[in-house]
Amino acid sequence: MNIRFLPFQEVPSQQWSQFVDDCEECWVYHKSELININLNDSRSFAICNDKKIIGVCVLYVNKLFLGRVLGSRTGPAGLALKKNVPKNIHSLVFEYLQYLARENNCLAIEMSLCGLAKIGSSSSNYLSSHLGKLGFCIGLRYFGTDYLPSFTSIIYLCNSYEDISRDFYDS
Repeated sequence: MNIRFLPFQEVPSQQWSQFVDDCEECWVYHKSELININLNDSRSFAICNDKKIIGVCVLYVNKLFLGRVLGSRTGPAGLALKKNVPKNIHSLVFEYLQYLARENNCLAIEMSLCGLAKIGSSSSNYLSSHLGKLGFCIGLRYFGTDYLPSFTSIIYLCNSYEDISRDFYDS
């Protein structure tokens, strides 16, 4: 097993498109045509096992009033994986997300599931989705007229684990 993460710009367009068309977990937001609209801010990547794509993740560096956030832009694309991926893939993906966030001076990583996404194989448990396996927790976000559930992981990357733990304990 040789897992590699390739930036979107380094993946042949035809290969990316073929994966998106064939993968049940991909949405229109995973299409290369949409990623190319905001290519300068895109940190989207493919997950390869040897030379075969086994997953894709669509992310952008978004500049918000408090700082930069690594997350979606055109829609809730996030992580899409083929079936039967290696068992350790979620921990490897999360490590790579943290790396991307640090490299781009992001204060947080945010992902959400598409409202039509099938969650888990046989249950409606949010934590059985890829985002739950990555360690993202469910939170509420304001979407125009109402608060709706969204997977969110806010990670302040400048403090040590001990400082973060102390902050939680003190609050």
